[in-house]
Amino acid sequence: MAGRARQQHSALATKTAMAEAAAREFMAHGYAGASLSGIAERLGVTKGALVYHFRAKADFVAYLVGVARAATAQADAFARAEYPERGSQRLLLYILLMADWIGKEAQLSAGIALCTDAASPTIEAGDVVQDWQRLSLDALSECKARGELGHMSAQDAAEFFLVATLGVHAFGRYLPPAERGAEQLRFVKLALTAVGVTDVEGQVREVVETHATRLPAFRPSL
Repeated sequence: MAGRARQQHSALATKTAMAEAAAREFMAHGYAGASLSGIAERLGVTKGALVYHFRAKADFVAYLVGVARAATAQADAFARAEYPERGSQRLLLYILLMADWIGKEAQLSAGIALCTDAASPTIEAGDVVQDWQRLSLDALSECKARGELGHMSAQDAAEFFLVATLGVHAFGRYLPPAERGAEQLRFVKLALTAVGVTDVEGQVREVVETHATRLPAFRPSL
């Protein structure tokens, strides 16, 4: 039994190392420019050594997008626990936490980037976008119930918010790097203000002051 456990641990460590190398390859070259040969070279192994765990580039995408979905679920759960009845602050904390994790976790960063890579397989990415849309709609429905969206529907507000945050993921790499804290939330702040949420500046300040130094770590579970 102990021997089998060691084998499973070794296999998981190997798969994780391969996914980490793939993440860095995709971040460096995009989906179209990345190759199994490039991933293998980063690991110092032959391309054939990858095939047991990942037969094609698309298999790496499925794994890395799965990491993004896991992070989305964890960040949303934490934000909901902190702000069970305040949708706008929940969204602010969710984005703050995801930004922190993306800056630290190559696999997550690559998974998010692949969702906006036009050359990447779209099925898995669509699942992530649907996750984002659901959590945005849920949070902004609470804002609507509190009278914070004016004449805009929660659905319209959620779609606007989703497009704004997707734009940051797609083009953020071309913008000057944001400093930690409130500056990381500047586009979220603009999006929430645009849909009619009031006192966004005050909410950003409260979320950052309360949570910026005590954000939980991401727990990969794949």
